[in-house]
Amino acid sequence: MVHAGRIGERWKIAFRAGLGLGLLLAISGASVAVERSAHGGVLAGSRARDAYLLTRGEHGLSTNLSLEEFVDLRKMFSGEFLWVRRGGRKFLIRDRAVLGQAQALFEPLRTLEPEREALRARQRDLADEESPLEREQEEIEGSGAAAGRPASADAPPRGEGAGTRHDRTLAR
Repeated sequence: MVHAGRIGERWKIAFRAGLGLGLLLAISGASVAVERSAHGGVLAGSRARDAYLLTRGEHGLSTNLSLEEFVDLRKMFSGEFLWVRRGGRKFLIRDRAVLGQAQALFEPLRTLEPEREALRARQRDLADEESPLEREQEEIEGSGAAAGRPASADAPPRGEGAGTRHDRTLAR
């Protein structure tokens, strides 16, 4: 179960990791990365938003990257690296010491991974429970309209009834 205090703690950890990554980039003397996509043009990530991709083996941590950008970067650069887009400039870092420092910044987030996976599993369970209820609701609404009365004549407005099945499912 997730406690409200843990959520605040996660934001603090994520903020520290992002801040640390920015500082790490600033002091590392990173080289500017010249990038071309497989399509021959400038990488699709020419947006001005800051972004990064930190790889570790087959896995990568990233933010503000499209799926296309992520895939293109993984194709362009092999092995472990830190790619950063900051203020419109792009940097590629391969220095092992700097990569080790960057990985260490995210270690507190990795320790939360089992809890995050448990939450994802619970969300899947709730989605599985919700699907039949939605179908039932559609059938009820359809039968009300077929009888010549508004579908919502007998039901409270959506989101207001604490006794709705959806609300009871989420309260479990």
